[in-house]
Amino acid sequence: MVGANPKESIGNWLTEWYPVIIPLLMLFGRILMTARLGVYNRLVFPSDLCYYGATFYIWALTTKLNGTEISLRPMGKGEWYFVICFLLANFVLYIWLYPVDMRSSNWKFLSSIFLAVVSGLVSPIYLRARC
Repeated sequence: MVGANPKESIGNWLTEWYPVIIPLLMLFGRILMTARLGVYNRLVFPSDLCYYGATFYIWALTTKLNGTEISLRPMGKGEWYFVICFLLANFVLYIWLYPVDMRSSNWKFLSSIFLAVVSGLVSPIYLRARC
């Protein structure tokens, strides 16, 4: 849009993306707060990412139950299955990845981070953007 008000375009962008940004800010706030207190265990990071995904999908489920589409480009009934499957997956992964064994290998830790990033971070962005 030529000549569009930059504040208006930023406001529109924030309105469209607040469901992704607000839980992400809460996640970073939790990590920074516990790191500042000196009690953050870096091995819990994959579980925290899945917690972010679970909070997003709880919002998505309540929004779908109110009759509003989640995706900026709606996908029909498939959106219900996507939301429910990833809500359950993120909740199970949040619990499964939390009690991390200090003796686990680096490969297991990195693979759990990859799984958590895909499930907890990339899937909400994909669902919202539908690029």
